[in-house]
Amino acid sequence: MEIGLTEQTPLSSPVAPSPATLTPAILSRHLMRRMGKAALATIDRDDGKPYASLVVYAALADASPVMLLSDLADHSKNIMQESACSLMIDGASGEGATGSESLSGSRLTVQGRITTVEDDAALKQRIITRHPEAAIYADFTDFKTYHITPERMHLIGGFGMIHWIDAADVLADAPDLDAAATDIIDHMNDDHADAVAIYAVQAGMASDTADADGWRMTGIDTDGIDLSDGNHFCRINTDQRMHTPGDARRVLAALSKQGV
Repeated sequence: MEIGLTEQTPLSSPVAPSPATLTPAILSRHLMRRMGKAALATIDRDDGKPYASLVVYAALADASPVMLLSDLADHSKNIMQESACSLMIDGASGEGATGSESLSGSRLTVQGRITTVEDDAALKQRIITRHPEAAIYADFTDFKTYHITPERMHLIGGFGMIHWIDAADVLADAPDLDAAATDIIDHMNDDHADAVAIYAVQAGMASDTADADGWRMTGIDTDGIDLSDGNHFCRINTDQRMHTPGDARRVLAALSKQGV
C-alpha cells in the first residue's frame, strides 16, 4: 500500500505486492501511479538549456502522466517549440525527508514527448479526481491538458538498484477493465461502501470503519485501486493483476475479506 504523495506504509494483506514480484518495471509503474507531484524538465525556447519546474500530474490507466498547464508558464512556451521532456518523480519527497533519506529512496525519470490533448474532458476529470484543487482552474481558458508519451525511464529503486527501462516494458493497460472502471467505482461506492471503508482502515487512513466515513474509491487499474476522502489520496497496489471486471471482483472481494 502506498499513501499520498509522501508516505509509504506496508499493507498487511496477502493481496499486497510481495518484494519478489516487484520487478524494476512494476516498481516504476507503481511509483508513477502513487505520486502526483514531479519536476518537469523542458528545453528552454531561447537558449536550448534545460528548464525544470514543479508540476502535479495524474496517471492514466497505462500509468502515463497527464497534467494541466497554463499557456502563461515558461514550460508551456518551451513545449510549443520542443516536445522533448523528462519528468522526475521522487518517491521519497516527504516534507520531513532529509537529504540522505531522499537519496536512498526510490525515484524515476521518465523521458519522452509532451503534447497537448484537444478532446480532453475525460483526462481533465482524471486530473481533478487526483487533485481536487485543480477544479478551480481547470476551465480557465489559458489552461490546457498535456500528456507525456514515455519513451524510456531511469529507475533508482534504492541502493544498488539502478535500471534503464524501455517505456513499453513499464506501461500496462487493461482495456476491458478500463472500459468498466467508472461502473466498478460507482458500484463499490454506492453498494459496497463498507468494503471501501475496510480498505481505508487496512491502509492506515482511518482507525476503524466508522472513522473511514468519507473515503471513496476514485480509481482502479491493472495494478490496484485509488482511494480519497477529498483531502487525502491513498494508493493500494495488489499482487494480483486485474485485466477484466471479473478479475477486479475477485481481487476486491479478497481484499475486503481480510477484515480490519
